[in-house]
Amino acid sequence: MSAHHKPKLRDDLLQHIIDHTRDAVMVVAPDELVMLEVDNNVCQMLGYQKRDLLGCPLEKVECALQDVFFWEDLKSTPVFPGSLITESEWLRSDGRPFPVEKRVSSYTENGKNYWVIHAEDITHRRQIQEEQAHLVSQMQSLLEATAEGVLEIDLHGKIINLNRRFAKLWNLSDDVLAARSGEALFRFIKSALSETEAFSVSMEKTQTDPELETEDVLSLIDGRYFVFVSKPEFLRDRLVGRVFSVRDITGMKLAEKELMTARDAAEQASQDKSRMLDALRVSESRLRRLVNSSLIGIMQGDMSGQLSDANEVLMQLAGVTRTDLQQGRLNWLKMTSQNSHSAHLSALNEMRECGQAAPFEEELIRP
Repeated sequence: MSAHHKPKLRDDLLQHIIDHTRDAVMVVAPDELVMLEVDNNVCQMLGYQKRDLLGCPLEKVECALQDVFFWEDLKSTPVFPGSLITESEWLRSDGRPFPVEKRVSSYTENGKNYWVIHAEDITHRRQIQEEQAHLVSQMQSLLEATAEGVLEIDLHGKIINLNRRFAKLWNLSDDVLAARSGEALFRFIKSALSETEAFSVSMEKTQTDPELETEDVLSLIDGRYFVFVSKPEFLRDRLVGRVFSVRDITGMKLAEKELMTARDAAEQASQDKSRMLDALRVSESRLRRLVNSSLIGIMQGDMSGQLSDANEVLMQLAGVTRTDLQQGRLNWLKMTSQNSHSAHLSALNEMRECGQAAPFEEELIRP
């Protein structure tokens, strides 16, 4: 092949590449920023015919302010290795802007420099990014709204996320938060516990079995109590990390302790009452035996003279039966003479005032 046909071959090859690439390809003169060549993808993307773009300045389709500075910087080094990637906004023929990502590379032929732009419409990508950002924002809002502290770590022990509630419950220092290290965080947590064995055992089990779920009640040095739960985190059935949640149950624990104390006190009171009743029954039994074995008559009644109890000696003296006593037919004032009543009433008054009365005599009248 002669040297005369080599440039033609290169031109044809370049045109073939431009025509068959999936990207929108544009060739620009560096000095004037004029469009020298565009492929069909560019025309379809912008809504122009090819003849409407060739020879036109690039600013016909570019509308982002940062492009001015981008091209000015590039003019200082028009030939560069590799490609430069930046985002921009282009205008369609109807005036509607849309985002593009452009990759710019330099090309030299016959001593002339060219810039080749590969452009991609990233409208859909932007929408996905915005949706993802919105979803992440929603998830973070949900995390912050929950009453529980939540922590998420990956398989390498790096902290992926935690909410403010988690940091506040544990009073995490700025150094621990900045390190984003699960290992450093768990050391900090252990230092806050009054008893660390259960927590250490659970953490060791999760290392041995990454899909294990754990739940522990932790007591802190400052007197608080937490429920600490951990569960494996999956993404499309693939294990990606572990999620921890912590809930403050100090109030419930204190109420539980108070209930236990009250229950123990009630049980003690019941036992004391039972012992007192037993002692009272024994004392009453002894008193009754003493009363019944006495050689003198003994009775019990109210201030009006109505008798409620008496021993056999008194009933024999008075000539009455226990049936009379049980049926409430016995009144001491009716069983004694009228002359004795003044001494009886005087003794009652003395008993009201002093709790006891001096001995006195009465006449007992048998039926």
